[in-house]
Amino acid sequence: MGTQGKTGVSALSLAVLGLCILANARPELAAWPWVAMAGVALASAVALRAWLGRRRVLDGPLNIRVTTFVLAELMLPALVVIAALAAWLTGLSGVLDAAIVLSVTLACVTWL
Repeated sequence: MGTQGKTGVSALSLAVLGLCILANARPELAAWPWVAMAGVALASAVALRAWLGRRRVLDGPLNIRVTTFVLAELMLPALVVIAALAAWLTGLSGVLDAAIVLSVTLACVTWL
């Protein structure tokens, strides 16, 4: 995936964080669902990048790097998608809050 994959993930991370700032600064815009949707797009990009590079990482010995990779780039995107889907299906604000928190966490983790 290379540089374009990293650039796309970075742009989506900035979109999630920017929408979060916008939603917090201007509550009348109701931008919180857009944060969750941008989080799903980010989760898809991160999971695709991780899935394509999984053999390179998982072929080595089990260490903290491999564990962090699995948690941050394979499990966290899945949790973001599940939470956003649950928020969309149930319409509960608590579930939307969870999707937003997971989206922002994923956006922050992708910068590390």
